[in-house]
Amino acid sequence: MNLTNLHDEPTERALLGKLINDPESLARIDGLSVDDFYSDFGKIIFSAIQNLTKNGKSADLLAVSNYLKSSGDLQKIGGDFFLTGLGEYFVSSGLIAQDAERLIDLANRRRVYFALTSGVQNLETGSGLPEVTESVLSALQETEHKDGGSFRPISEATDRLIDELDVVMAGKSTVIPTGFYDLDALIEGLRPSDVIIIGARTSAGKTLFALNVALHVLKSGFPVGLISLEMSKNQIARRLICASEKIDVSKIRPRRIDDDTYKRYLHGIEKLQALPLFIQDLSSGRAFQILTQVEYLVKMRGIRLLIFDHLQLMNSGKSETRNLELGEISRAIKLFALKNQIPVMVLSQMNRKSGDSGMPNLSELRDSGAIEQDADIVLLLNRVSEATTNGMKDFLQVKVGKNRHGQTGEITLNVFLDQQRLENFTTQMESQF
Repeated sequence: MNLTNLHDEPTERALLGKLINDPESLARIDGLSVDDFYSDFGKIIFSAIQNLTKNGKSADLLAVSNYLKSSGDLQKIGGDFFLTGLGEYFVSSGLIAQDAERLIDLANRRRVYFALTSGVQNLETGSGLPEVTESVLSALQETEHKDGGSFRPISEATDRLIDELDVVMAGKSTVIPTGFYDLDALIEGLRPSDVIIIGARTSAGKTLFALNVALHVLKSGFPVGLISLEMSKNQIARRLICASEKIDVSKIRPRRIDDDTYKRYLHGIEKLQALPLFIQDLSSGRAFQILTQVEYLVKMRGIRLLIFDHLQLMNSGKSETRNLELGEISRAIKLFALKNQIPVMVLSQMNRKSGDSGMPNLSELRDSGAIEQDADIVLLLNRVSEATTNGMKDFLQVKVGKNRHGQTGEITLNVFLDQQRLENFTTQMESQF
């Protein structure tokens, strides 16, 4: 076979052009690595794009050019003239996934070709047959694992199940408790790769619930990532401190604070600083760029739970309708959870009609039925006030509207709104995971 048929420079140029003209499109390709490029310019430019993205920067034309200048690689690829030429015919990045698949396929073919060629040469020089066979089979196995679409033997899945059982029997688990015992009894905690949708109408308690779950998870020693498109880092930190230390939010005033509250608040700050929480507050919610940056955070910081607040403030900037756009985003989030094997909690608003009250329904998830389809668990929230012997009391009703793993049902949590805190309604002991 002619080696010229085993690489495709025009496709390499086209893919790189799409990436530098639409940096967010990097999140749409999976499995492509620097080694899959045949050309030297492809390896250099793609490596620059990956490094910029890992550092939370947008890998556009100017950023890539500056990066290559600082690394001394710009002239190796032909200078700025070559970089600009990559995007000369750019129209859309819609087919970038197909471009990546073609480059991966050609790279796999080259690996097999070189392994077979080397095997023939070794046979001709008298090398042992077992060594040659092992080398060829190793190349084939590497190619098979590189190809995400390959059929896999069921033994791989059962091996993982055995590993999971061993972890549980050793007293450990990959499942993370929410800290709310009745809820954990229904959904059995937060599982790796699950997407958990938190649906509620405006001001019903979505952020309150998510931050209290985050606090429980953090205090259990698991790192948490929080993407907020609605609140600043300071607002989030203040809520977490008040919930943790049972401080009345109204007492945290900029001009006057009593000594006792000051000491407790300062103590709460010190405790929060020690927790593995990583927050990004954004004014723009470009979903694919956010997911690309968060993937690096997962790898570097070991994030075990990711929270998005909230879905309707995210966008892709691509689809013709809002329904299609949110469908693309929810699917991207699900693929992200699967790839990184962490639970992702996504807050979502509900469609609100005049006179709506009480617990919302699954059908009210705003703008897209794909949200429910991609979710593994959907929790619906409703905050109510009831008269008690001590006056009015707030409660949060949490309904498990969908659970891919089993039970549905409804639980109740005590709400201390002045402290931004939730507590278990029952006094039973915490479930073990």
